[in-house]
Amino acid sequence: MHIRHKGFLISILLAIFFSTTGFSCTFFQPKAATQEATRPIELTLWGVFDEEGSFDSLIGAYRAQHPNVSVSYRKFRLEEYENEILQALAEDRGPDIISLPNTWVDRYGNKLLPMPPVMRIGFQVTKGQIKKVTESEIREVPGYTPRDVRTAFLDTVGEDVLRPVQGGEAIFALPFSVDTLALFYNKTLLRNTGVIIGPPKYWAVSDDDPEGPQKKALFQDFVSQVQSNRLTVIDPNTTQLVQSGAAFGAAKNIQRSADIVATLMMQNGAQMNGPDGVNFDYDKNEPRPLPINPGVDALRFYTDFASPVKQVYTWSEDMPDSLEAFAQGRTAMFFGYSYHAQQLQARAPQLKVGIVPIPQINPLRPAVAANYWVYGVSKKSRNSDYAWDFLRFSTQPENLKRYLSAAKRPTALKALIEGQKQDAELEPFASQLLFARSWYHGKNPASMEQAFQDMITDALSAKGASVDEERARLTTAMEKARQVIQNGW
Repeated sequence: MHIRHKGFLISILLAIFFSTTGFSCTFFQPKAATQEATRPIELTLWGVFDEEGSFDSLIGAYRAQHPNVSVSYRKFRLEEYENEILQALAEDRGPDIISLPNTWVDRYGNKLLPMPPVMRIGFQVTKGQIKKVTESEIREVPGYTPRDVRTAFLDTVGEDVLRPVQGGEAIFALPFSVDTLALFYNKTLLRNTGVIIGPPKYWAVSDDDPEGPQKKALFQDFVSQVQSNRLTVIDPNTTQLVQSGAAFGAAKNIQRSADIVATLMMQNGAQMNGPDGVNFDYDKNEPRPLPINPGVDALRFYTDFASPVKQVYTWSEDMPDSLEAFAQGRTAMFFGYSYHAQQLQARAPQLKVGIVPIPQINPLRPAVAANYWVYGVSKKSRNSDYAWDFLRFSTQPENLKRYLSAAKRPTALKALIEGQKQDAELEPFASQLLFARSWYHGKNPASMEQAFQDMITDALSAKGASVDEERARLTTAMEKARQVIQNGW
């Protein structure tokens, strides 16, 4: 007994000695789990449109829980971005998190690591009530399930980021924000007409609408406003446009022209995505409300506004870029996204701009194009669990608010929509989120943009022909575009 007590006493004294002289680091190594929880982790995030400051608060909040993790953001110019990504991945040099347009998820699917069911993450934990001690530990953090994504995020998000895998489906990326196409208008030009009381709510008023005469009298429709000789001003001597009612109808000099036409198609009943791929016609399983192809009808309506032979002529291919024309006060209306509001503020701070939701064909069946970027984790990432955990953390409502507030972007989460509707700057975009839609842009999204521009240009060349001949030529142009998008030419 005496020897046993003596040995125990010696052990206690040795422990005290080592702990007070610094030798404990040498002789008593931390557990493997503690080492893993405290090892330095460096995550890199690449993107295009976000400024570095947009992530500062979000990164700071994450580091408060994981002080061993650093997250750095690198911004690229759009025209160089994809080449930089492909080259970096080929050379095994990052990034951990890649920002991509939502339409690129399929294209980059083989380069992305799906969100795992569980992530092993190190945490700093404070324990003790009287004498507080900070310890490091590894926890298993559950990832989102596909059901979580469908429940928490906008409906269009699930359609874009969930992809089939063996045994079900997986999450290949997550968005922080979803943008919607809205109508920007020059308050001064509309006020100076002396008639128009506000921006349009409808594209055109149907002759079958019992409230049609009243709506037209109040200039509540886009057609009536554009036709006003105080918004669209044409030089009688040269027939040149002096002032445009709206940047609408052409392709190359109108920003996001493909999204504007796609929105019109969707509002008009076009399916956009069918069982066989791209489809600008009605759903074959639904009764056809009209014998006319909704895509052709939308394309014809859009291009009328850039045709001198039409009463609604208000834009030409000789006009400057649509954003520039609006900034210069040369056009009364412009269609754009929330990021355009920031660009206009920087370019023309003196311009009095109003922003409202995009006009609808049928307010009971609203639709608008969604445009957004998603964040995925590279298969080459050496810290994929932490990369996915950062995205999981960032898309929690209380954390995502930090980013949205800094970036001034509409939310990707359903739970934050009502709060953003109270923000005057975001309300026009946020109020459309629940019916925002994206659609399959094909294997090569860049070719989709070109295909739509060619389709619009071909449609403009058909103006002046008979109605039947024009529709036939538009049908041909649209089918050509569909084939290009479908096959990724």
